[in-house]
Amino acid sequence: YPPFVAKFFSLFARLSLEKAYFLWMGTSFALYTAGITATAKVAFPREPLKNSLIFCFSLSFPVFLYYNLVVGQLASVAVFSVGLAIYLERRSMLFVSGLALSILTYKPTLLLLIIPMLLVTRRLKTFLGFMAGAGFMILASA
Repeated sequence: YPPFVAKFFSLFARLSLEKAYFLWMGTSFALYTAGITATAKVAFPREPLKNSLIFCFSLSFPVFLYYNLVVGQLASVAVFSVGLAIYLERRSMLFVSGLALSILTYKPTLLLLIIPMLLVTRRLKTFLGFMAGAGFMILASA
């Protein structure tokens, strides 16, 4: 992982293992639910039944429960980043949507298809937002 991930987790290192574990578990849960909620609101606006079903099914997904909550993987950060980017794009906040996508720089393999598609579909404001966010992450790491 890039250095800014270590800087983020250094905050957790100041706590006891048990406190840090449960704090990360809560943070991971909050990020995952925020990403799912943002995506569901965009996909099914004004349909609370479908939104609640998506929310319940996503929380009962065994992979999320085990790998993200128990093991502590960072996939919930990716769900949050992409969900927020989709939500902001639908609100015509293209530059800020790119900033949300720049969170994915923690794992560049996630960007192999997203960044070229931004260019192919001519979402230049979103791409510029991504580049600005990625530049900030690089500066923060240096």
